[in-house]
Amino acid sequence: VSFTSGNARGGRLSTSGGGIRVHLDPTADLFIDAKASGGSVTANIPVTVQGTLSRYKLNGKIGSGGETLVLRTSGGGIRIEPLL
Repeated sequence: VSFTSGNARGGRLSTSGGGIRVHLDPTADLFIDAKASGGSVTANIPVTVQGTLSRYKLNGKIGSGGETLVLRTSGGGIRIEPLL
């Protein structure tokens, strides 16, 4: 999934049989709540981690935070990439 440049509205993405790859504007202000039960969570954009850092979950903020983007998968990993 690719969000448009400047999109900081948040939302929810989930799968039960595969991974999630999401492309975000690294200048958008968002909270990230990501959990994967079948793979790891990786972010290739700056995220300020909140709580305990884990291979399978990521809670943090991009920029100054804002709306929450919830990402869940039960059959793969989650990758957070910069918007191309």
